[in-house]
Amino acid sequence: MILFSKFRQQAQTLFLDKESPVVTQTDTKYHIVLSPTLYWVKREKLPLKYLHEVKKIAPTLFEEMLPKGDYSYALYKDGEEFILFAYEDKKILELLAQKGISANSIVGISFAQTAFDALDEAVRINDREVLTKKDGIVVVLPSAWFDTALPLEKIVLKPSDPIVKLEQFSHIIDKKTLYKIGLLLFIFVSVLMVEYFYYSKNLNMLVEEKAKIFQNTKLKPTLMQNRAILSHYQSAILRQEKLREYMGYLLKAKLKKDEKIVAIKYGDKKLQIVFEHVNKNALKRILSSFYKKKIKLDIKQKAKELIVEVEV
Repeated sequence: MILFSKFRQQAQTLFLDKESPVVTQTDTKYHIVLSPTLYWVKREKLPLKYLHEVKKIAPTLFEEMLPKGDYSYALYKDGEEFILFAYEDKKILELLAQKGISANSIVGISFAQTAFDALDEAVRINDREVLTKKDGIVVVLPSAWFDTALPLEKIVLKPSDPIVKLEQFSHIIDKKTLYKIGLLLFIFVSVLMVEYFYYSKNLNMLVEEKAKIFQNTKLKPTLMQNRAILSHYQSAILRQEKLREYMGYLLKAKLKKDEKIVAIKYGDKKLQIVFEHVNKNALKRILSSFYKKKIKLDIKQKAKELIVEVEV
């Protein structure tokens, strides 16, 4: 289905979904908008500043939700949060070929999450499904759940919509396979050279030592896997450092005679402090270190207790 709007090199915008029909024309350029059914998306608030830092740990952030496959990752920042995407290049290439869309006719590819960012109402994409936003994420839901929905043809996409560069979809061999092939070739050539010039008589010993190193250090067989593990532990270290920082602030808290901290809990990336005989006005004095650092606090009153939560 073609949306009758034009932007980015005067290309027609084409919504790509497994169930939605597509009609293309010869010598026409298209900007492809991927349906949410063709990618996975997460909204995360992370203790990192730069996009390239977050992209390094993207595989770790998605590992619990993705089915087995070969994925590429993209992201952008929305306020204090990161919007991350995971997609399978091969499946998107196969669907484009199935719909009769040639690579030469594509000028750009974007996600429905960015293209429909200003979506306020449900948009019908086929006889059975609609696009809508849920908690800031563009999703596909059954049309039977909605009394009304706008036709897709009437939606005008914003020209500033960020696009995914087309070359990201041009590789047929996934990155993991390329890393494995490169690593295997490097090891193979290195072993041959060492064997020929230096260790022809001790090859078996070298192979045994290599196996022991991998076993003792619990290394994974590929560089990408080891980097993902490293990124996971780096994130854990950052959280621990922040937790120690916040606990230090609490130790410096100035409590009056009747004011008490009766409980300190940590779980689900949140630090919870429970006060007794403390009112909200006194918190600025007690938690002055948090306020000076402009750390966001969630304050709740429960009976005689004042509960303060802070994300870690």
